[in-house]
Amino acid sequence: MSETNLTQDTLNLGHAVQSELERVIQGQPAAIQSLLVALTAGGHVLIEGVPGVAKTLLARSLAAALRCSFARIQFTPDLMPSDITGVNVFNAATGTFAFRPGPLFADIVLAERPDAVIVATGSMPDRAAIPGADGPEVVDVTDILSGATMPFKRVMIIDRLGFHEATSAAEYLAEQGCEVEVVTQTLFVGQDLGITLDLENWYRQARRLGITCTPNHSVLSIDHGVVTALHNYSGQIIKFPKVDTVVLAIHRKADHALYDALKAWVPDLHRIGDCVAPRRAHAAIIEGERAGRAV
Repeated sequence: MSETNLTQDTLNLGHAVQSELERVIQGQPAAIQSLLVALTAGGHVLIEGVPGVAKTLLARSLAAALRCSFARIQFTPDLMPSDITGVNVFNAATGTFAFRPGPLFADIVLAERPDAVIVATGSMPDRAAIPGADGPEVVDVTDILSGATMPFKRVMIIDRLGFHEATSAAEYLAEQGCEVEVVTQTLFVGQDLGITLDLENWYRQARRLGITCTPNHSVLSIDHGVVTALHNYSGQIIKFPKVDTVVLAIHRKADHALYDALKAWVPDLHRIGDCVAPRRAHAAIIEGERAGRAV
């Protein structure tokens, strides 16, 4: 094939691809032509523009028109190298590792920074509020309710919330065969269950399952499974018998590390829910709707 024919074939192919792209992307012939020139030259393309001008659609449509594979990488600060190159995944059935390629192996790769980010990273227990709460035998109530942790036989739940977290965990663990005691500084365990009309039913369940309820005790410290508390009325210091696992249902603090890291990278940044300040779900729902409308 002569050089002239090769050039003409390339031009014909370019015109065909341009026609296909213009069926999808309206009013941007210069952008399409520039993209095809860079592709022919084997170069890279920087596509800039305000949100909603079809930057992603342009790259995806180019891949479709050329029948190439397409992948998208969002370059956020928490991106790991394996998110780009791929990972080795262990196959338990064969006892071998298989490589799962990342987006870098696609024919056309769109690397982008998001125009807007809504951070909803939640909260974490404020373990500093109780000395010794960072010990290996101490877990958070969310670890129990999510199934991430299964405590040993004797369990004490420290409840400073008075709502469903501690009582639900106590019921679940008791049904799994654990000996469960709930300690709270309030007048009775599950003080706020009356809001949802669950108080009477829970106490019926607690009695059936043998859950011990110890109200009016403010926990002072945890030391290798030994919980020390102050009786609210007498002022007596009490050391409870050692337990295998201590479960915390305590106040939380915002987990805003990702939000802080993104401040310098994302111009349109929002946070919602417990990432702002820990509270109940309705606040996060309202903030989520507001943030969604804003972006």
